[in-house]
Amino acid sequence: MLTFVLIDNGLLIAQASNSTKITMPKKSKDLTSEDTVIIKLTPSGTTANGNVSPKNIKIKPGTTVVWQNMLPEKVYVESKPDENHYQGQMLNASYIFPGESREEKLNDIGSFIYDGSNGFGSYYVRGSITVVNQTVEEKKLPVATIQNQTAIYDVNQIKWRNFTNDLGQFSVEYPSQWQIQIGNRFTGEPPLTAQSSNGISSAPSWIQINVFDNDGKTVQKWAQIEKKNLVDREKNTKLVEPISCEVYKIDNAEACSFVYAVKDKQGRTTANLQVFANDNASLTHSIKYRTDAAIYDLETPVVQHLLNSYKLTKNH
Repeated sequence: MLTFVLIDNGLLIAQASNSTKITMPKKSKDLTSEDTVIIKLTPSGTTANGNVSPKNIKIKPGTTVVWQNMLPEKVYVESKPDENHYQGQMLNASYIFPGESREEKLNDIGSFIYDGSNGFGSYYVRGSITVVNQTVEEKKLPVATIQNQTAIYDVNQIKWRNFTNDLGQFSVEYPSQWQIQIGNRFTGEPPLTAQSSNGISSAPSWIQINVFDNDGKTVQKWAQIEKKNLVDREKNTKLVEPISCEVYKIDNAEACSFVYAVKDKQGRTTANLQVFANDNASLTHSIKYRTDAAIYDLETPVVQHLLNSYKLTKNH
């Protein structure tokens, strides 16, 4: 049988049928980015034990754990918070038969070890689960690394290249060391996507330009729509600078922008700038910029140069 016990500090750990205490492993596989985790119980080559994969895991509250029984024998799964076998709240079910699965959504923070067998001492399985707060340590660039790379943000030392899209809607300068991907009316991809290749940031610098019919909307309206989609509806985003139509101008035309931060599953925080401008041909120009939050301020002169160089070709 698969049994669990609750110890005094509120952590769920298991005991074998002889009530021998089992301690938690020192290392667990970090699966806090997953919403569902599948644990497979498989044969090991001997009837004495079964394999458990992944064996020791760390998850966030609300994760659904699925045990898949791929053994030739049934395995009983239940929660027993102490040696008196009172039912607990972590797991409480019947046998998992071969080829069947059992799932449980774990909402409470705690750690426990589960072990068990087919009820007759064969196909012994054991694993551990730790449920932790979803607080991922933010990855930051070393200060020394940032300071040693300031030269690449000096606009006077950067070699610039000029790009004009295939429809002649805009032209812009970008750093020559950046890698670019060019789209056109045949591929349907954005006209220009550029990304830094210097490798010093855990989140590379990235700029993407798109042009589309303004549909009769002002740049402020487009900024409001995009803010709603990218910030208001997302959980891991934070508005840093609200929508403003005073910060930038694109080729002397009004531009509206906002800045927001995003924390991804790897613990990286990116700083994001969104700028919109309309030209005289009823087209809206969308300029998206993203980089590691640690270098956003350092790279601002580079982005400012790029925006200053941006030409709305249809206006001339």
